Amino acid sequence: MENKYEKAKVLVNVPSFLKAGAKFKGVHINGGNNTCTLLSIDKDKNKAVVDIEVPNTSWVEDDWNLQHLIWGFENKNYILNQPEGR
Repeated sequence: MENKYEKAKVLVNVPSFLKAGAKFKGVHINGGNNTCTLLSIDKDKNKAVVDIEVPNTSWVEDDWNLQHLIWGFENKNYILNQPEGR
């Protein structure tokens, strides 16, 4: 029998710049004094894994909501790092 209450699949449209290895700053993380590195994206689970570096420490968070991350870029809460020399 088909389960009509099966969880609906979330459709996430990921911008092309948002891929593993992308570096960005979170304006609300340690007063903007940080570097975040996107380690992986799982569109099917709407999750992202991010390495966060602040002075003297770093940690990995493996349960970021991918859609919220995308909205954060749209609202300028996250700012993509530009390559050196640009």
